[in-house]
Amino acid sequence: MAGSIWDSGFLATSLNGDMDAILDKEGFQLTEVLGETRLLEELEQGNQRLIQYLSTKETITEMLNVLLEFNEDESFKDAHAVAEVFASGVEEINQVLVGPDDEFLVELFERLGTSVGPGTLGARKAGYIHNLLTTLVKDDEQLTLAFLNRHKALVMKAMLAHLDERAMAAGFKALLFAGCFDVFQNEEIEAGMHGGGMGMGMGMGMGTITTTTNNNNLSLI
Repeated sequence: MAGSIWDSGFLATSLNGDMDAILDKEGFQLTEVLGETRLLEELEQGNQRLIQYLSTKETITEMLNVLLEFNEDESFKDAHAVAEVFASGVEEINQVLVGPDDEFLVELFERLGTSVGPGTLGARKAGYIHNLLTTLVKDDEQLTLAFLNRHKALVMKAMLAHLDERAMAAGFKALLFAGCFDVFQNEEIEAGMHGGGMGMGMGMGMGTITTTTNNNNLSLI
């Protein structure tokens, strides 16, 4: 209907008001954006100013720090918001995460690989990382699997370090079935699975997983 608020864009502008007010502020902080209750709605509606901010390398770095450094015994509100942003499937954000220089996912797996031992990651954090990887595989399958194949040793070390968490164990199993680690000797995988008390009952038949699956159906669940 001509002249309606739908045609004028007034409704979209008014709904974006709170977020735009934050983005208009000089020196605003990431925590202010993450704390906005309509954050995900703004992403779904394609708020370009918000997407542009969240897809910068500086903001991606800051969000990864929030995701990896929060204390599960304290407030995790910002970390949960970051996890939702990463799982939102916004292409501009995905492209930075799995971009040609690999820096962000390399940093993610390097940091995961340095905190070794049962309970060092935490169930909530493991779930957030699982969701991030699932989103990337689902939305940018070729780029994500290309990254995983370029950095097999790095990814395997990080995943094996945290098999005490169900989300990480499920993700690792999915990657095995996708053939991401089939270049490794079976005994190396078995040693990692059983090292440090991380048997988890997942060694079953693992030596036989050497073929790839249909990647279109790959899901880290």
